[in-house]
Amino acid sequence: MESANVVLPGTSGRKGLFIRRRVIVLHLLIVSAAFIAVALAVHYSGVKCPHYDNDTSVVLEPSTENPPSLKANSVVVEDVRLPKNLRPLHYDIRLLPWMDESNFTINGFIHILIECVENTNKIVLHSTDIEIDRVSIVNNAEIMMEIDEFEENIERQFFIIHLKSIHLLEEGNRYNISMNFTSILNEHQHGFYHASYTEYGQKKYIAMTQMEPVDARRVFPCFDEPSFKAEFSITLGRKRGMISLSNMPKIKTTPIEGVSDYEWDYFERSVPMSSYLVAMIIADYSYVESNASHNNITFRVWARHSAINQTKYGLEMGPKMLQFFQEYFGIDYPLPKQDMIALPSFHGAMENWGLITYGEQQLLYDPDMSSDSHREIIAQVIAHEQAHQWFGNLVTMQWWNDLWLNEGFASYMSYIGANHFEPNYRLCQQFVINEIQSVMGVDGLITSHPINQPVHHPDEINKIFDRISYNKGASIVRMLAEFLGHGTFQRGLSHYLKSRMYGNAVQDDLWAALTYQAELDSVQLPTDIKTIMDSWTLKMGYPVVNVIRNYTSSVITAQQERFLMNSRQELNSTYRWWIPLSYSSKAHPDIVQCGWIPEHSDQVNISLEATKNQWVIFNIDQVGYYRVNYDQHNWHLIIQQLTEDPREISVINRAQLIDDAFNLARTGLLDYSTTLNLTHYLQREVEYIPWRSAASGIKFLDSMLCRTKIYGIFQDYVIRMVDGFFHHVGESHDDQRTLRDNPIRANTQTIAWRLACHFQHCGCIQRATKLYSNWMDHPDQHIIPTHLKSIVSCSAVEHGGKKEWEFAYSKFNTSNSATEKDDMLEAMSCTNQAWILKRMIDWVIQGPLTKMESIHMLIYLVRNPLGRYLAFDFFKIHWDKILNILCNQSFTFTYIIRLIKGFVSKMKDFLDGKLQGHTGPILRTFDQLIERTEANIFWMNRYKENIVLWLSQKAEDLSNFIPKSNRLP
Repeated sequence: MESANVVLPGTSGRKGLFIRRRVIVLHLLIVSAAFIAVALAVHYSGVKCPHYDNDTSVVLEPSTENPPSLKANSVVVEDVRLPKNLRPLHYDIRLLPWMDESNFTINGFIHILIECVENTNKIVLHSTDIEIDRVSIVNNAEIMMEIDEFEENIERQFFIIHLKSIHLLEEGNRYNISMNFTSILNEHQHGFYHASYTEYGQKKYIAMTQMEPVDARRVFPCFDEPSFKAEFSITLGRKRGMISLSNMPKIKTTPIEGVSDYEWDYFERSVPMSSYLVAMIIADYSYVESNASHNNITFRVWARHSAINQTKYGLEMGPKMLQFFQEYFGIDYPLPKQDMIALPSFHGAMENWGLITYGEQQLLYDPDMSSDSHREIIAQVIAHEQAHQWFGNLVTMQWWNDLWLNEGFASYMSYIGANHFEPNYRLCQQFVINEIQSVMGVDGLITSHPINQPVHHPDEINKIFDRISYNKGASIVRMLAEFLGHGTFQRGLSHYLKSRMYGNAVQDDLWAALTYQAELDSVQLPTDIKTIMDSWTLKMGYPVVNVIRNYTSSVITAQQERFLMNSRQELNSTYRWWIPLSYSSKAHPDIVQCGWIPEHSDQVNISLEATKNQWVIFNIDQVGYYRVNYDQHNWHLIIQQLTEDPREISVINRAQLIDDAFNLARTGLLDYSTTLNLTHYLQREVEYIPWRSAASGIKFLDSMLCRTKIYGIFQDYVIRMVDGFFHHVGESHDDQRTLRDNPIRANTQTIAWRLACHFQHCGCIQRATKLYSNWMDHPDQHIIPTHLKSIVSCSAVEHGGKKEWEFAYSKFNTSNSATEKDDMLEAMSCTNQAWILKRMIDWVIQGPLTKMESIHMLIYLVRNPLGRYLAFDFFKIHWDKILNILCNQSFTFTYIIRLIKGFVSKMKDFLDGKLQGHTGPILRTFDQLIERTEANIFWMNRYKENIVLWLSQKAEDLSNFIPKSNRLP
């Protein structure tokens, strides 16, 4: 606490209660002594702070000090926003986590400097699962005011200090409040939590934080909303020999008096930031430091001692990305250091300012064990999190309904940043399949939601951490950048960030900044940016543009309507968008920007320079977030061109045509014969991007037809398509250096192998079995290319027996590479031995897997048809335990769809009862599951026979085309 915040009575015209510096120092010494005493008592007596669930009132033992009464309020409410009459300016936080087998608690002390914005007689803080020492508040010499009572509002997660009515906090004055508390060092990956791992045969513990979105309140009482930015001074207690990290650099270390082998680490005061960005870690870790950092920024990468040799790529890429975004946004990184740390039992990454946390698979790279596709992922994740240092940290959304401002922009910028340093990955092409096409399946459901959606309760906030906020957000940002022009877009972002730095924003602030820049640059638009973009952010779903050609007059009509995956659902005529149109044709292969379909109109007419025998393709490079359908003749012309020479159409548009055709047919907007005729050309396709789109469409048909009598014909047809592709790219013997220089080739090989082996292509199975057998004979050699290891191992285990499975298990146990361990976990789940699958399912509850390994294993197991049946019974029996495993894993809730797919009719009654009271991600996941299942039933009744007829007509050709040597019996 600084002297600027200390005012002597009578020396200022401001009203309020302030206290001299020496009194404050004395008070802090007293509180610290009491804190240490409590800490010692808790630690050495083994007393634990109970975990208080949200539906249980907190009951504290009465004190001899006669503190104010505590009242509970358990009424279910939706509005959980804090009042705006106070705002925090500075937190002084001191935490001492205990990590041993008998005690995982945190002793804490917090001092908050607050400013009164509007007169009030109560102080409302967020607090949940925290036991607050009310006596320490009453005895606080700094507050010097009479407290009437305390209130614990469980549903709102509020801790309220009611003052006697005559003691108001007055507008314009600053006040101090301090308290001791005890919280939980939990194991659920939210707040401040712990995990264990084994290194050099020794079990070790690590403590780490994950505050986003609303879990800082589980660690310390606070104003836990993104708009309440404040500065933080953090002190962490730890065992000697371990390290501690926080957002800012460490200032000093001192012994903890009275606690042997423990020390305090003091960290610098932070810049103003939101509570969800506070980060703290205590671990037994090593670091490597970069010599390439700029602007005197200390850049370090931290990892387990035994994995520190896997940090080279992260250490190379991290400073580069940081410097790139400083130059791109025109704003220096404001902190003196940047740490990146690889954590066990963690998946994904978190952009904590100055201390970015990563799962080991998202940061560690071993050239001998990790594939180039894994390296590609690391580059993108690092770029995503570094972009957040500006988009999210420097300028933060006002409230969680604008989450996409953080995540959509960071997702888009991850491609810009990673592509700058790794152009060989062709990430700008991959954007279409990774982001646009992957999210359209979800966003085409009636159970989707707008990008910008009102949220109140924490469960509602957790629900929007999904593909709509990330993938769709990134997709519409890309569309925005394209129609503005990248220069205008970049300059507009810089203006936006500079005008809002260290503050908060809503999406309208961004539209205003971009509009300002567009006017400076004389960008011609049909209307203002807010009007255009609101049509995409405030509505769920997306359109399909129907292109209908008049072949006599060379005029096309472009019509918009909402696209729905379930074609039985009634279209809402009010769902319209501002749609940018572009096209190319056989006559004019260059991109032609041809205007817009306005939100207030169903269609526009456009003149084309193309004859009736020349194809036309709209939405060039799938810049617009929409699908395109054509009349039958234009589809015929496109298919004819693809068959003759696919290179005449861009790689991205080939992928778009495939994805659109499969999904348009799936909803009845296009005949399946047209879609399947289009796939004929794949026998000539050798590029990765179109094959990724094709694999997605094939996967859906595979899931729908796998239990029908025509599956064998369908299987033969896929083998026919993939045979040449597999022989062309899958059987090559490129060395690792060649693939590193051309990593997209490794991706292409991967998809060729995955399709061929899945559909039992004999050559693929034989090669996989042979490679795996050689590896078993020489386990210390790198026999299998890293990018093929999971596919080869899965196929070998599937077609092998106990010996093949046990080899994968031994590699899983002994590997020090997180990626290889995951590859082996996936391979083990491919077995057809029921007793082995049952054994693996039991591991979820009984160990020896970590939490993240358990989640991954369940996902892999339900991909196995036999594993799916076993998992069904396991799911019913262990519902509560599975939910516990998935706690705070919003994205991983989607795996439940896979888990119960095919059993919806049997599970519905069971889940209806289990889901009562749930409002979080799982409820939306289940709703989407029901919608998809109903649509699939309708699909089987309506389209199966059309596909049967088409495949039957091709059966003779297939039989003649595919040598028996390429099909397993």
